[in-house]
Amino acid sequence: MYASTKEASSYKGKQYAAPTVYYSWGMFYRKDLFQKVGISGEPKTWDQFLEDCKKLKAAGITPIAVAGRDAWTLAGWFDYLDLRLNGNAFHQKLMAGEIAYTDPRVKKVYATWKQLIDAGYFIDNSLSYDLDAMQPFLFQGKAAMMLMGTFITGGFPANVKPEMGYFQFPIIDANVPTAEDGPVESLHIPSKAKNKADAHTFLAFVETPEIGAKLATRLGSLSANSKSPEPEDPISKIGFQILANTKGGIAQFYDRDMTKEMADEGMKGMQQFISDPSKLDSVLAQLEQTRKRIYKK
Repeated sequence: MYASTKEASSYKGKQYAAPTVYYSWGMFYRKDLFQKVGISGEPKTWDQFLEDCKKLKAAGITPIAVAGRDAWTLAGWFDYLDLRLNGNAFHQKLMAGEIAYTDPRVKKVYATWKQLIDAGYFIDNSLSYDLDAMQPFLFQGKAAMMLMGTFITGGFPANVKPEMGYFQFPIIDANVPTAEDGPVESLHIPSKAKNKADAHTFLAFVETPEIGAKLATRLGSLSANSKSPEPEDPISKIGFQILANTKGGIAQFYDRDMTKEMADEGMKGMQQFISDPSKLDSVLAQLEQTRKRIYKK
């Protein structure tokens, strides 16, 4: 019943987590703004995506909103560019500290990111906005797209919801097996818990198909229980299809796939890069020193 999240809930073959929900990451967009500038369909490839950004910018609409003050929102961009350019096997090795940050393949991720920055496709002063401050740009039609997890759908205003669409992050290299971010949320009983009997009763309740579905609906996510009814929310349905059809693997997300200390430094480096893309080499050199220090332990 939990096959899709078993790997994410286990360590060395033993299960340590009771998965509740999981969710897809992708591009949210305003259907009305796409229509307004003459974009007829959702971009499937990177070239189509760049062309759509160009049309939106020419019409005076900010193509992409990103809440850079919350560094993890930038990590979503790093994840997807790395997964699309280098694939999940490379990505997981990087997350495990086995690849140098000065590796040309890592640099290529940032070079691709820099193309979007140089073209002015991201919102101005993105580092001054957190996610709560950024979403209104999307709701008010001032920005057209945002890379985010489906968990934000629970907060969409009723009048905006019909205008919101959702598509898979575009394919950059067709030869790279398509991987996705699909983080899993889970519950745990501490080994030193005082009341394990009731804790187990609670877990058994939360893990039922019916409760799994209710949780998923309210959290803008998917129930980890395969016996739960399929989601009715149109965006959750798309997210379900994206994850179900993934051939290249499912990552947990940048700061979940690696040690906290390295993730914190990595995300700080992303903010420095966004602040001044010309400093990329020194940012990567600094991250490489950090990697050697952390993974030598």
